Amino acid sequence: MKPKTKTLAFVLMSFILGVAAGIAIDKSSLSIFRTKGSRMNATEFRDLFHRRIELQSHQVAIVDSLLDAYRMRMNVHRERILIVRDSLRTEIRKVLTDRQQQLYEEFNREMGSRDGRADSTRTKRY
Repeated sequence: MKPKTKTLAFVLMSFILGVAAGIAIDKSSLSIFRTKGSRMNATEFRDLFHRRIELQSHQVAIVDSLLDAYRMRMNVHRERILIVRDSLRTEIRKVLTDRQQQLYEEFNREMGSRDGRADSTRTKRY
């Protein structure tokens, strides 16, 4: 094999191995945050947050209380949003045929599962 051919083969193999390693690393790092499209629950998020930010014990208590307060405030808004969303869906259904209503329900289920939500509702997370 000529030196130019060896060099080209080496560069090409390095590129291919680099791409493969990059894909493997990317997939393994994403698995920290999600498993098969699902979202982390509140406990998993907190544990990950505590570790990644390297919180000290006194900081953990403060941050957890802030997260709890935020969650309570967001739940109030989430309930209002769900009421508005359900009202909108009812109004949309009124103008659809029976067939379109079936397609609309399938669409809503698909969009909910695609976003990692079960039956169009989010799992509890911050």
